[in-house]
Amino acid sequence: MTVTDIRDAKAFRAMGVPLNSPVIDGGELPAPATKAMVGGYKAAIAFRKCIYAYTDKPSASTQAAMWRAFHRFMAKTASDDRLGAAILDSEFGKVRAEWADLFDRWRAGETCFEISGMWPFVPTEATKMRQRTGDVTR
Repeated sequence: MTVTDIRDAKAFRAMGVPLNSPVIDGGELPAPATKAMVGGYKAAIAFRKCIYAYTDKPSASTQAAMWRAFHRFMAKTASDDRLGAAILDSEFGKVRAEWADLFDRWRAGETCFEISGMWPFVPTEATKMRQRTGDVTR
């Protein structure tokens, strides 16, 4: 394997993976998994934008927009396709659980918590690669 980025080499070393491991091309993802992933990422981006809008200007309308975006995010990151669901859960499972808990506490009347600390999530190595290459279909 040829390591092309020092961040990859450091991540591999931290995981204990030898840097001369052979790379196996797994091929392309099936269309249903790709469609689920693209929908999930688009919903995540829209939800994040609503979070930022609310933190910039807290109001009833930005709160309602954030709530609607959260429901779309939850729906789009739950896929009927097993592979797509597994990928989306690995990427967004923790974020979904934390925000669901936060909204439950918010509805119960709690107002003392830090919203911005729960996003962005810590991306996996696969996500970092997609971000570097700009390819959301891999």
